Amino acid sequence: MVLLARDGGDARDLYFQLYARASAQIALRRHAHAAASHDAGDLLADYYTDVAHRELPSVRKEPGLAIESVRHAINLLARERPPARALAEEKIVTALRRHLFREQRITTAAIFVEPLGDLWSPAHGPQASLRFQSGDATSLLLHWMNDRHEGRAAREPLLLLGTFGVGKSTFLTAFAHSLLTLSPWITPLLVPLRDLVGVADESLRAELERYLRDEYHVDFSQPPTGNSLRYVVLCDGFDELNLYYSRRDVQDWVSGAFGVLRSLAQRPDVAVVVSSRPILFMEQRRKGLAQPILTLSEFDEQRIDLWCANYRRARLHLSAEFNYGFLRERQLDEVARTPIVLYMLALLYEDGWLESKRYTKTDVFRTFVDWTEAGGYGGEHKHRLPANYREILQDIAWFLFRSGEERLEVSTLVEHLRAKYGTVTREQIGIGTNLLVAHMLQPAGGASGEETLIEFSHQSLREYLVAERLWRLVEPQRHGAPWSYEAWDDAAGATFTRAEIAFLDEMIQATPEQEALHLYERLGHLDQIAANVSAYAALSRRDGRLLELWDVAASTVLAYILRIRIFRHLLGSIPKRRLPSPPTDLSLRTLLDFTSALAQHGSPVRRLLTDNLNGLRLAPGAVMSNVEMPDAEMRDVVFKDADFKHAILPGIVLQSSTFTSCDFSHASIAAQFFFRNRFVSCDFTRAEIHIENEIELGTTALNTFSGCNFTKALFTGLVLRDSTFNDCTWDGATVDAEDPILQNATLDAAARRFFRSQKVPLRSAPSRRMKPPLPR
Repeated sequence: MVLLARDGGDARDLYFQLYARASAQIALRRHAHAAASHDAGDLLADYYTDVAHRELPSVRKEPGLAIESVRHAINLLARERPPARALAEEKIVTALRRHLFREQRITTAAIFVEPLGDLWSPAHGPQASLRFQSGDATSLLLHWMNDRHEGRAAREPLLLLGTFGVGKSTFLTAFAHSLLTLSPWITPLLVPLRDLVGVADESLRAELERYLRDEYHVDFSQPPTGNSLRYVVLCDGFDELNLYYSRRDVQDWVSGAFGVLRSLAQRPDVAVVVSSRPILFMEQRRKGLAQPILTLSEFDEQRIDLWCANYRRARLHLSAEFNYGFLRERQLDEVARTPIVLYMLALLYEDGWLESKRYTKTDVFRTFVDWTEAGGYGGEHKHRLPANYREILQDIAWFLFRSGEERLEVSTLVEHLRAKYGTVTREQIGIGTNLLVAHMLQPAGGASGEETLIEFSHQSLREYLVAERLWRLVEPQRHGAPWSYEAWDDAAGATFTRAEIAFLDEMIQATPEQEALHLYERLGHLDQIAANVSAYAALSRRDGRLLELWDVAASTVLAYILRIRIFRHLLGSIPKRRLPSPPTDLSLRTLLDFTSALAQHGSPVRRLLTDNLNGLRLAPGAVMSNVEMPDAEMRDVVFKDADFKHAILPGIVLQSSTFTSCDFSHASIAAQFFFRNRFVSCDFTRAEIHIENEIELGTTALNTFSGCNFTKALFTGLVLRDSTFNDCTWDGATVDAEDPILQNATLDAAARRFFRSQKVPLRSAPSRRMKPPLPR
């Protein structure tokens, strides 16, 4: 009765209201689900979740009025639509019965394994601080929701982050099912954001409210009727919103669109969870954790083994041999850490396609496409595929990629394929919807609710095929053919995702030495922006089209990124005397300047460049003075004698990198991740340095400064763990940071004197294994 008493009235009056409402809910349930049978607790909980008080008649204290009230309530509610909770349950159960590849009989529920997660949550209240927890992801999310319900957490959306294929969508669905079981008071509302077609950030709120009204009969355009938490809106796939493919500045629309979701979370009756790949929220993390973040971890050995056991149980005939040990013996354990890859490996194993060799993720996806070409999908219902089916799949992925959409009308795709290949293939197999039925593709509901759209069953399949399509495009150049601007024009203006670049990188690392040398040399003609503008201008005049400078910039950036990755591959595979010259610092500076000059149109292209400088090697003496590289990512880079004077590097990510005799004097460095780096004999005179993050995150750790000059340097942020300073100069240096800390630092006498003079706490704590920065 405590929950009911919030509305006022004595116990006798509330009893009659309870009786009337419970009876009305029974009638409502029978109206919506004639055969449904639920226990009384569930009925009452559902009723209070779904029916506003104003829809019920007033009930007096006299017992004689109770029956009439029941009849009146039944008449009122029998004509109502099904309540949100019933609709949510139906959607969630349907989602758990789905399978990734439509021809297989294994449901999501049958093989789901609870992932581990890390939760960073800002505490709410006067003594706000960052709290860190690790454990089962469901428990962590429930813990946050309880804090939100009890007012211990701010009304901010929770970000659910994870790399591609780690199972964010499946986890949200399983969590929603758990919440239905555990909490009778809170209803989970799943919203695949990719279903909000054609939105801009100014219309996102309206589209989201329309979706929730149409799908769940909940109207969030109306003010809340109380202060209790009643709904959790699970927004899946923020990175799949079509806003992501616009030419707007990425951070501009991330802030705008996320701000819309944040405004929904301000309601007292709603909690909001938003899933995404981490890359979109790096800027927000650098500026501080305004919202809680739950990061899903890839599977460890125990969870891989459990997943394999679930799969064996679902596929009764499967040998017990398929387990973690089997994968480890074939050197597959390192790539088999996400559900999407495990699923592929299981299917390949069943058909005997797994070899005893080391696999990369690219190897797994490539083999999976090979298996598809051979008709491995479909079990007994196999049908003929054309010999060039791989090329057709690549073109479907490329067409989606270039259109900026995750899904397209079936008729549009078929028309595109017929325009390229004709109405039949050379094997006389007709081109139509028959080519869109393999397990990589699936129908999707359009605006009318009918399945008129087609999409890849997982985003990573499309991204792999896009990378493979580009790799096929440069095949002639890999074998020594001259460069062709006409061929490369097919990729003009394409802004690749981080996952697509990662696939290309693995393809490069597996490329034979001579092929890599050929491609590196041919791409050398393409990483110079001035020459490309001239060449593309000639093509535009010939074809009668407008020259788009950002398209030229995107092509040039892509060539430069590929050369970075190829050079790193060649470093480890051929003698030093045969090495070609590394990518030039001039090309890098020119690209940074050119993309900056393009303003808003150049921002996505510039971000593509600064996000993919990993592995960069420049010749000694590189000139990077006065360069501006906000949020640049540099993992495994090596610089020697480089000039970074007056460079502006806000939000830089530095990991596992080495800088020797580099000049950072007068530079401004603000690192959001600073992990396992080595600086030898570098000059930081009058530099402004900001290395700061919550100490528990461990993302500013394991760095070494040896023989460096910090004369008159200013530390505006200083939070470091397990880092070393020795043989450094500290004349006139100062620390003007809020809450600086050095934990478990290794300091020589001079460094110890300096930090103590600046009142920097030197703390010791039990050592623990440092985790690298979160995946982006």
